[in-house]
Amino acid sequence: MAVFTNTIITKKAHALVAKGMAGEQINFTKVRTSDYDYPSSTNFENLTVLGSIKQTVDISAVNIENESTVRVKAAILNTDVTTGYYVKNIGLYANDPDEGEILFSITTATTADFMPAYNGVNTSVLTVDLLTTVSNSGNVNLTVSPGGLVTTEMIATKTQYGIVTLNMVRDEIENSFELKASIPGYEKRPNGIMEQWFLAQALSSNGEAGTIVNFPYPYENSVLDIRGGDGGSGAHSVGIRILSKTQCIVWGKLPGTTGYIDTTVRIFVKGY
Repeated sequence: MAVFTNTIITKKAHALVAKGMAGEQINFTKVRTSDYDYPSSTNFENLTVLGSIKQTVDISAVNIENESTVRVKAAILNTDVTTGYYVKNIGLYANDPDEGEILFSITTATTADFMPAYNGVNTSVLTVDLLTTVSNSGNVNLTVSPGGLVTTEMIATKTQYGIVTLNMVRDEIENSFELKASIPGYEKRPNGIMEQWFLAQALSSNGEAGTIVNFPYPYENSVLDIRGGDGGSGAHSVGIRILSKTQCIVWGKLPGTTGYIDTTVRIFVKGY
């Protein structure tokens, strides 16, 4: 679990806050992550850029905590990460009416979280929740970009966005399972995994070569696991092996014998 130090407000941010006190609105724009190792002697207040930026996401929420403090939320998905990295720094950016986008604050980690590369199946999310002093929270623009909202469809298409809340993602996931409750049938998950089940016939006439069976629902990428058992009224021994992302091979035998026998096989397959 990551452990972060206090958030340091940069000098440019102090100048922006002063403008906010004079009536200018403060617009937070982006959150960026970095794997840069800053020396212990670094004066973070003087920083104007974040070193070795790895990812950039939209702000998903800005909530007023009190008259001088706001809470800025975002999240970083790994759906565009090709090489894993340690999240050593988190930079918050804002728009200065005179200078454009500036580095508002930097938060450094004493124990960094690892952001893994996306494997096409599992999506990792690092949530960001920053308390930020702005002196006059009434002058903070609370408008959130639509790009800061995440749906499971966006995750599935590997598009980088911010995130609203974990509850929102949870609700999206719970409502996005696709189920065909029949034989053959399947369950499709929002992360791309599909489990299917069906009955097939292992024919004794095929002998040691086994019987090739086509999946009712072929996989686009790979088969991860396959299981099988006697799906008829007998107690036959069943053998099963993955052949490809669209097929498997099955055998049926009577226990204690060497001969093959016609067998109804109940098959469960997981893949994506």
